[in-house]
Amino acid sequence: MPKFYISFVFALLIFATFFGFVTSAQKTDDRTKSEGVTLEALGVTPEQKAQIKALWELKRQTHRQAIENLRPLNRLVKDEMASDNQVREVLKKFHQQRLAQEGRVKMAEENLIKSLPPRAQLHLTILGVLDNGLMPRYLSAAPKREGGTQKPNDK
Repeated sequence: MPKFYISFVFALLIFATFFGFVTSAQKTDDRTKSEGVTLEALGVTPEQKAQIKALWELKRQTHRQAIENLRPLNRLVKDEMASDNQVREVLKKFHQQRLAQEGRVKMAEENLIKSLPPRAQLHLTILGVLDNGLMPRYLSAAPKREGGTQKPNDK
């Protein structure tokens, strides 16, 4: 019976060691993937990099401006004495500002897409720098990663 326990413990040690190596290899592979690809490796020129940074800043500014533009709407929601005409005017102004800002972002994106290599477009779309149909992340909260394409202002 003691030989059985010794064999069992020995088999568990081998089993644990084997899966330790497998897990370590997976972590190394994950770490390699998470380091990302640099914009330079994707064929992005310094001029294009400046355009990407400008687009990113425009999107951040648009996000901040959208929050600012909601303040008058919030005041109107709380103001029970506001007339329908007053509400219409504020809403009209809000929609015009929003559409104008969206137009500027769309035009900047289209100009950038015309000059970027397809792989760079792919990565920037996944990251949300180029429109991917999802709601934008809180742009200022995205951490900067060294050597990757997390944010377009890599240096």
